[in-house]
Amino acid sequence: MTDFLEVNGAPVDLKTALQWRVAMGDDQFIQETATDAAVIQYCAEKKISASAEEIQTVFNEMRYAQELESAEQTKAWLAENGIDAAAMAQVAEIAALRNKIRASITDDEVKEHFVENKNSYDVAEIYNITVDDEDLADEIVSTLEDEDDSFMNLALEHSIDEDTYLKGGYGGEVTRDDVRAEAEAAIFGAAADDVVGPIKEDDDYTVYMVRKVVIPEFEDVKEVIRDSLFEDLIDGLAGSGTVKNIPLGITSEPPEDDDE
Repeated sequence: MTDFLEVNGAPVDLKTALQWRVAMGDDQFIQETATDAAVIQYCAEKKISASAEEIQTVFNEMRYAQELESAEQTKAWLAENGIDAAAMAQVAEIAALRNKIRASITDDEVKEHFVENKNSYDVAEIYNITVDDEDLADEIVSTLEDEDDSFMNLALEHSIDEDTYLKGGYGGEVTRDDVRAEAEAAIFGAAADDVVGPIKEDDDYTVYMVRKVVIPEFEDVKEVIRDSLFEDLIDGLAGSGTVKNIPLGITSEPPEDDDE
């Protein structure tokens, strides 16, 4: 068996390395290999192909990522890593085929997804103060309305939200799926710098300050959606077929029983 690694002078062969990973439950290598094989099969079925020029472009991008500026450097890198030219060409072809699959997702498909899921792309930038007393929450709102103190100071003083109070209540950018259902309409219906609440959330009360709300147009998120649809398609390829693990070093047929 071909040696795969040498650690402090001790060789580890490929078969052993793969067995270790399988035994440890690390199936990422298997999943990625199965997905690459499924990409090839999917493209053959759909008659999707990459031209020699497209494959060469991907290959060049891979070279540049490895800072391989010349053909000589590339050959040396391949030899050093035990990769033959045919295998590298196939890797570049798989990457090019992935690009072609992404490009095959039409604007109409992307637009349909956007229309059906438009609200999920809304984004709000929020701050929050969470307390366990309704009267205190009302008092915080009154203080903010009278401009007697800043939201950040009040968050540091009163908020029991362990994730945000040290940041002055800053909760970052959130989508509708990221916020509680009780607060969604109020947050995404707010104007810039509005104070919202207090809103009862389980046993606590939360006051929000909405720094801004962004309702994107289709063109703003078109490529983000295309990427998402592409990733969903790729992730589903291997799962839609039959992937069989072939045990390493084990014969396909069990040995005959000596007693028979």
